[in-house]
Amino acid sequence: MNPGTIPRECSCSEYTSRFPAPSLSQIEPLESMLRELLMNVLRKGFYGTAGISITVNDGIIQHVRSQTDQVRKYETSRVKSQT
Repeated sequence: MNPGTIPRECSCSEYTSRFPAPSLSQIEPLESMLRELLMNVLRKGFYGTAGISITVNDGIIQHVRSQTDQVRKYETSRVKSQT
């Protein structure tokens, strides 16, 4: 059974006991990491990608990783030739 769907024969209390919601202790570090990641990339001059990877084992968050890849842009000056 897919944890994202509640079967018709299952009451809500049975569903939540089988698939408990993550505790705040699991969500708070993830929110903190997302906040820090966004503060680093949502600024003028950042070009690149950012992402968060969550490793889950049996419904429990095991690892949360963030990654940024920044592209450096170089300004090139163009000189007009005079004819």
